[in-house]
Amino acid sequence: MPKLRTLQESVKEISSEDLYTLSIDCRPTKTIILMKLLIPEVNTSYFPQTHNLLQLYLPTIFKSACYNDEHLPFPKEVARTELGHLFEHILLEYLCIIQLENGLDYASYEGVTNWDWTQDPKGTFYITINAKSEELERLASAVERTIRLMNIILNKNPNIVDTLQIPSATIRH
Repeated sequence: MPKLRTLQESVKEISSEDLYTLSIDCRPTKTIILMKLLIPEVNTSYFPQTHNLLQLYLPTIFKSACYNDEHLPFPKEVARTELGHLFEHILLEYLCIIQLENGLDYASYEGVTNWDWTQDPKGTFYITINAKSEELERLASAVERTIRLMNIILNKNPNIVDTLQIPSATIRH
């Protein structure tokens, strides 16, 4: 599992099990992630186990706000959303969880995912989140957790759930 510990390391490209690559650019006020899928599927509709796996490993994600063209709540949007958008939501949720694990009473992060497959290859996503460069250690941990969960979702092997250990998320109220 790749580890991000310094700002210089954060701009390196991460390759994840031949599923996608990530290039992470931490800036003073935001972080921009370039995600390039290495698989032909670009949407969660090809991964029908997504909802169940999120319910198992990250159930708090279903409480997150989601702004989309159809005005669907995230539990409905997750059935047919782009994989970059899913990555964004998982990352934001883990960032909030890490904040709460560190003793804060409240955590909130925002993000947006953009793509233009008329200019970029299909499967290219630009994910911008309001995590600052000073939060690199927290961001690194959230990215690592997100990669693990995304890899489970994209693996399509139902038995992988039994072999990989991801702590389930707990949010204190």
